[in-house]
Amino acid sequence: MCSKLSMVNQIRYSSLLKIKIKNNLVMVQGPLGINTLKIPQNTLIKVNKEKSIIEFKSLTNKKNVSFKTTVTLFKNICRSVVFGDLILLELDGLGLKFVNIEKKDSIIGSLNMSLGFSNIIKHCINYNCSNFFFKSARSILIYSTDYGYLQNEAATIFKLKKPDKYKQKGFSITKFI
Repeated sequence: MCSKLSMVNQIRYSSLLKIKIKNNLVMVQGPLGINTLKIPQNTLIKVNKEKSIIEFKSLTNKKNVSFKTTVTLFKNICRSVVFGDLILLELDGLGLKFVNIEKKDSIIGSLNMSLGFSNIIKHCINYNCSNFFFKSARSILIYSTDYGYLQNEAATIFKLKKPDKYKQKGFSITKFI
């Protein structure tokens, strides 16, 4: 008895992208860089380079959350290597501010913040994965071509000073640009 394919998703991709599949790993190359995505074992991928279409097929008959997640991650990677992503982090509260960005060498740096503690808090920056730009002393833009890395970086900084329930002071992520 042959099993039916429960989910199929075809996505047309831009001619700016080059897509390669090797050992359950999809490599997407765009004008801003290269990102990779690991494909679950229960998902098949077929690329039609002539029509610029990639087809995802789920091999399970049940509701497959990992299939939908894989398709969404692929779309995010494609958008990121063409346009990049920005997040704006803002600080609310008296005495809370971004002090400066120290560049230690061409790859490593640190974001220095005054978060109401006695010492300056330093957050390590990897310049190969993201860039930080001051908008003001209380807001900073983070740019990256890797959407997942950008979300993790913003979440790590956000956890340093969570907003107070009552005073509403601390970090806020106000925009996804």
